[in-house]
Amino acid sequence: MNLNNLKIGTRLTALLVVLLALLLAIGMLGIRAIASADTALQTIQADRIVPLAQVSSIEKLMLENQLLSARAVLNSSPENVSMALQSVTANIETINKLWSDYSATKLTVEEEKLVK
Repeated sequence: MNLNNLKIGTRLTALLVVLLALLLAIGMLGIRAIASADTALQTIQADRIVPLAQVSSIEKLMLENQLLSARAVLNSSPENVSMALQSVTANIETINKLWSDYSATKLTVEEEKLVK
């Protein structure tokens, strides 16, 4: 079959069909790429950002424990020491929970070395 023997309308219709097929194929590739990127970002969120927040909270609580201990030493009244001890104990429980949650995430090789 020779394209020169076809009417111009038929040739234009064939060209339009080919272009539409290419457009659909490119669109499907784009949708798959977006789905893949979404999955990758969800993994980053779950395995990197959430653990970073957990480690940051642990660091904050450790600093708070240091400050409470220093205040208890400077002002060693029984009430102040008791209040500091209760706060430090509560912080330690929170730290232990955060640490176990952090350890349950997917860790990189470097993180595994640091955790142990």
